[in-house]
Amino acid sequence: MEDAKGRPLSDAVAGVMAWCPITSLHEANLSYEWNMGQSASTGTRASGAWTSAYSTDLAKAWPKYLNRLELHDEQGKRLKLTESSSGIHLAGSYYDYLIEVVTTSLNHFLADNTFPYTVTTMGGPPGSGSTESSTTYETIADYITYLNTNSTWVTYDSTTNTVTVSSLDDFVNSQKTASKPVGAFDGYSRGQTENNVFAMGLGAPSHFAPLTRDVIKANEATYATYSDWDSAYGASAYDNDFAQKDSVGKDMAWRGDAYNPLYFLLPAFGGYRQSQVAPHWRIRTGIMQGDTASTTEINILLVLQNYGIRDVDFATVWAQGHTQAERTGDSTTNFISCVESVIKK
Repeated sequence: MEDAKGRPLSDAVAGVMAWCPITSLHEANLSYEWNMGQSASTGTRASGAWTSAYSTDLAKAWPKYLNRLELHDEQGKRLKLTESSSGIHLAGSYYDYLIEVVTTSLNHFLADNTFPYTVTTMGGPPGSGSTESSTTYETIADYITYLNTNSTWVTYDSTTNTVTVSSLDDFVNSQKTASKPVGAFDGYSRGQTENNVFAMGLGAPSHFAPLTRDVIKANEATYATYSDWDSAYGASAYDNDFAQKDSVGKDMAWRGDAYNPLYFLLPAFGGYRQSQVAPHWRIRTGIMQGDTASTTEINILLVLQNYGIRDVDFATVWAQGHTQAERTGDSTTNFISCVESVIKK
């Protein structure tokens, strides 16, 4: 490609507008159970089901993976998870960073909105036929009382109109409950949408997540003691799928790396500095979404900053789910403004 004067033009991506990105699927099963699954006890996470033990094992595996990434905050502080007196590794500098993100999101919400405020929630996932329900909160105090219905995890300062959040587990139980079963992305029976995404054009859904396979292999003997276990869920099923190649000779490991932005942004992966990273990023997510862990978008933010990308405009929006979430205004107008600002730069 050339311009009017014959000078070469790059086809590298100049900027990214990402609403609720679903990425890093190689570890998404693990982060989902750490962030949300360990706070749930119904459905596939109910006591007595093999998937309840599976959920716990996935959640335990994620902090080990996270700590190997050696992430840092904007000030260069190492972010990691450590053991906690309750829950699975709900402590450490990475945990504290997540609490700050949740706190910032709620404070933005209070700054951006006026009361009375009406919250509208769906009775079920899109397309389920469930109806919406609405609740109006007359004052901020009423809304904070609602948030603290089951436990006190939000403290409000009326003088500054700001809050502090004390517990990730309480936030999840109140506002970000798990909407997917255990094996949220790479399903143990290959029943998730992402299993079809990684079907490799071969017709059948496929397993694609090595970290999930490792958890299955390490604990398969224990899972086999449960009455609802099926040997078809075992590690060999993952190995068989990983051995496949698509029509151009690419295997599942290659596909997983291609879908993982961290593969190109972190020294922990083989693709580090092997691509031209977009210099401008705008990331918006709905913090209430049950579709993926909050760690997904937060880790993208962190690795971009660690990589040296300076223009990263990030916000996770309170009272929004898996949608084109915006703090104010509408997504179309804000996207156009984003493009215009990149052009000016």
